[in-house]
This record gives sequence, structure tokens and C-alpha cells, in this order.
Amino acid sequence: MVPAWLRRLRSRSLGVVVFVRQDLVRTAIRQNLGQFLDRYSPYELRWDTEDALRLSLWVAVNTGAVGEPSRAIADMGFDEIVGDLLPLWGAKLGTDASREAWTERWVPAALADFKEQIQARDVVRFLCEAAKASVGDGRWSDRVLTPAAMRRALVACSRAKVEEIGQENPRLGKLLRHMSSFSESVKMPFEASDVGLRPDEVEALEEWGALARDADGRYRMPEIYRHALGFRTQGRARVVRGL
Repeated sequence: MVPAWLRRLRSRSLGVVVFVRQDLVRTAIRQNLGQFLDRYSPYELRWDTEDALRLSLWVAVNTGAVGEPSRAIADMGFDEIVGDLLPLWGAKLGTDASREAWTERWVPAALADFKEQIQARDVVRFLCEAAKASVGDGRWSDRVLTPAAMRRALVACSRAKVEEIGQENPRLGKLLRHMSSFSESVKMPFEASDVGLRPDEVEALEEWGALARDADGRYRMPEIYRHALGFRTQGRARVVRGL
């Protein structure tokens, strides 16, 4: 391994920094995975909801979709970011008086897996798709991105996400394709047996954040995967967990 080779050098003026996604690590390392993750956990880079919203604001400002904030985006707190995003996508996925989800909660939840991992490229892709779908819709004068466009953008993002996963994580891509073959006859949530999953496959999907177990023992997929696979839901789709 490269780190072991570097340690053998007499003059250690040479080093290496490698950035790798956790899902790829889990795929590549079959033995002592926990030990590897524990060793490098102090350097783990994790995106959370605030990071996704901060990036959304940065993109919106730099594309001229919204005005310049009163201070540097990097220094802004969560509530400031949420407030400055209102001209971009409003407070809710509907009118302020509606019972629709709060936008600052819906967007990160829709783009995240069940490990609460969000990729920057999905955020940027979502904003791009939502902006294109919002063109010509004059019903929402208080925002740039319309609710209908944001929902359609999620579908496009899901398809692109699953296509990329098939290239970057072949085992996960194969499992997702296998599950999609049941989407015509099975609704979510479902039993593992409904979609032909073995216990080891369920465990792998849970590790990757592609599957989560409900209190009643049935399983759900995150929205960023569900749309591409074609699964319908029993009742209204639950994007923000707990609602």
C-alpha cells in the first residue's frame, strides 16, 4: 500500500492525500472495514442539511437568481441562510398557509440517502433542473423555483443519480436494477421478500443508505432512489421522515 511505502522512506518529505466516498470504501474493503473507518474517522468529511442549503444559496447568488446577502455566505448561520433562500424557492412547497412541507427541510431530505448523505452534484443538478422547469410558470411571483418544477426536478435527479451509481458502485447498481423489476407490482413500503432481497442484500442496502426499515418491519427507499426505480407509494410519498 502507498502509506506503508511512504513510511519506509528515509526522508519523509513526500505525502499523499486521497479523497474517497464512503460507499466506495465499503464496496472495495471486504475485511476489517470497521478498523479502516475508525482509523480515518477524524478526517471524515460529512455534509449535512446546512451545508446543502449553504451551497444552494451560493449557487443562487452566483447565478444572479437572488441578490447578494448582507454578509459572506460562509459566515452565515442556519436561520440566515434559510431566510435568504426564500426568494429562490419560498417557505413551503405551496403557499405559506398550506400544509405542504417547509422547503428548507424538503430539499435536503429529498436529495439525501438514509445515511443523511447529500452529494454536492445532486444539489447543483437539482437547482439546474428546477430552474429549467420553472421557466414560463408565472403563478409564483414570490420565488424563482416553483413547487411543481422542484418536484419534477427530483425525478430527473433520481434518474441521473441511479445511472451514476451503476457506474461507480456496480454491486449497488445491480441491486437497484433487480429491485426495479418489481416496481410494477409492488408499492412502498414493502417486505424484503416482495422485491426478492436476501438478508445479506438488505444489510448491504441499509449500509449504503438505500434502504431503511419502518417501525412495522417493512422497508422504504429514499426519494432520490425511489423515483428512478419506479416504485409507487401507499398513500402520499413521505419525503421528510417523521411526517
